[in-house]
Amino acid sequence: MVWIVLSITLAFVWDFFESQQTKDITLKTELVASQIQSHFEEYFNAHLEIIKLIRREWLNNKIRNADEFIGVVLPLTKAFSGFQALNFIDSTGVIRWVCPEENNPNVKNRDLHDHPFAAETRSEEHTSELQSH
Repeated sequence: MVWIVLSITLAFVWDFFESQQTKDITLKTELVASQIQSHFEEYFNAHLEIIKLIRREWLNNKIRNADEFIGVVLPLTKAFSGFQALNFIDSTGVIRWVCPEENNPNVKNRDLHDHPFAAETRSEEHTSELQSH
């Protein structure tokens, strides 16, 4: 009889510790997931602000040609990691200016209509768009 009571008690203790360990793992996982989400949102928002800055420069006529585009964009791509390149796309959907061009030699003059995913990101409302990839 003592053996049965001891076995049942040990089973409850074992179950309690297993449950605590599961709760600890769940809490740690939720904390890490929250931190990753926060970091990703900050990263995304910072890069979105860079795109908005470039757009403002375009709308203020400070970017009228490839040299001016590169002059604005190149320091940004060097200062902020995560950009493979920034492209200027004309109103017909063709990539006209690429920065940095040496890392993306086959991108310039590409028609986005030929790319299966590009049409989803292109805006028909604006005559000129900037796109990051």
